[in-house]
Order: sequence, then structure tokens, then C-alpha cells
Amino acid sequence: MKKRIVFVECVSPRGHIIFNNSFLKFLDHRILKIMIGKSIVGDFNNNANVEEFDDSYVSRNRLAHFVGCLKITIKALIDATTNNKASVVFFSYDILTLPFISLLSKLLKIEVYLFEHNTVPTNKIQKLIHKCAKSCKRICFTPYAYELYKNMGNQSVLISLPVEFSKINNGVEHSLKVLCPSANSNYQRIREYSLRNSNFEFFVKSDIELGHQNITSYKFLNDYFESISTSCAIYVPLKHEHRMSGPVIDALSLGKPVVITKSPLGDFLVKKYRGYIYYDDKDIDFILSDFCNSKNKIELENINNEIKLALNEFI
Repeated sequence: MKKRIVFVECVSPRGHIIFNNSFLKFLDHRILKIMIGKSIVGDFNNNANVEEFDDSYVSRNRLAHFVGCLKITIKALIDATTNNKASVVFFSYDILTLPFISLLSKLLKIEVYLFEHNTVPTNKIQKLIHKCAKSCKRICFTPYAYELYKNMGNQSVLISLPVEFSKINNGVEHSLKVLCPSANSNYQRIREYSLRNSNFEFFVKSDIELGHQNITSYKFLNDYFESISTSCAIYVPLKHEHRMSGPVIDALSLGKPVVITKSPLGDFLVKKYRGYIYYDDKDIDFILSDFCNSKNKIELENINNEIKLALNEFI
């Protein structure tokens, strides 16, 4: 019989809600308890045993963030011990709590799994902290992260972010709007691409004006998914190799073609989501035409099935 799982969302970011709902559905038969911050608990649609906590520490100072996450971490591990050594899965965590997670899990003989979103180490100090937690098993979303943890000696698995099919799939709109919704974008690349596609209007998430006639900057969207739905394509010029882009998956869920920059992560995405992802060496007109006429698109439901299988085998 497989062990039951305590799921923990220490940081409780709103951007993880859709993904986590899918992950919980994939592992539904093994949920013992879900620990979630009260700021997002109402958005989780799982009927399992939910324990909410005050996550206001996330928006305070760095020390409060660490202490708050550490308290939730310790409670989760102790709860797992009192429930026949259940496994603990962290959807998010504070990187400074890693040594404590590793030490306590060893002392209590608890298996720990970590979802690695923006916690992938990018400098020597962070890598040193991660090396203190070799017993923790890593669930990765980029080839870079997977190889990094594997080389550190961690058991790791590489999966995709799930596609959310509850969204209305509108396909390509007859509009000239290209949405650039990622705050971690290469703005110079956006400027260059907008010049090549001057008949389209680019809406870019940015705190600064990018200074081109066909670029409109915005700091916040009132309706994020509606903005994707009314766009003809999504442009995400990747800036990092260690982080997966949530807007890419959101766009796929709404049936939109996604334009990205060529890179190792880009190569991974193009192969994984065949027929939905394009490099920005192609112009928007070509991409829209090819996307509408292509009969070689991967069945996105197969992606979710692969994720479900991989998670249940790994955990």
C-alpha cells in the first residue's frame, strides 16, 4: 500500500493555484492532508482534509518569511510522523528552511519531496544550502533544474506543468493583439520582435515604457485569462533557464500559440508541446497561419496523463 501524503504550500502564491489543483487531482487517492495559507485556501477545489494557516508572514520582512515557513514545515513533518510516517510534499518552501527540512526528515524518517519552481539555486551560496538536503527528492520543471539536482546527488524527476482544461479553449482570435504577460521577459527582444511585426499591437507586462509605437506597457491586468483569450498569440522571450514560465501553460490551456526564444528550455518546450510552441525567428503572420492549419499538434491531454503517471511513480 502506498503511503499517504501531507501536502504543504508554505509560500501560498496565487500563481500556483491552478497547477496545484491539478497535481492534487493526479494524486487524489493518496491525500492525507493539505496545509494551505488562508489567503488562497478558498481557491482550492479539493475536498480533502484542508488545514489553513495565517500566511501573512509572506508579505512581511525576510526574517518573518523564514520563521513563518519554518513553523509550518516543522508542523507538517511532525504531523506526518504521527500518521504512520506519511510522506510530505512541499509545493513551495523557503530556501533557508532546507537544512531544517533535511535534518528533521532524517531524524523522523520521513520522505520529503520538493516542487522546484523559483527555488532552483542560481549562486554558490544557494547551491551550498541545497547540498545540505540531498535526502530530499526533487520534482523539476526544466531540464536545467533536473540536471543540476541529479548532479548534486538528489533523486529527481522532470515533469511538465499541467494544462488546465476547465478554461474555455477559444483558439486563435481574429485580433492583432500579442500579449507578453511574463515579468521575467527579455525586453530588448520584445522591442526587436515588435519592429518585425509592426502590424500587431504588443501588450507587455513592464514597470517601464518600452518606447515603441506598437508596444503598450501595463503593470497589472484586471482579467489575466480574459486578456489571453482575446489575444491572437502569446510572446514569452525566455530570460532564465532554471524557471518554467506559467504564462506558457496558461496560454496552452486557452488554445493559443506561444512564441518563445530559442534556448535549451525552449527546445524542451517545443518538443514537449509539439504544434503549440514556436521560435521567434518566425513572424506572427506565419505562426498564426501554421497554427490554424497544422494537423500535427500533440494531444494536450496526453501531457497531463504523462505527468500523472510520473508523479505516482516517483512519489
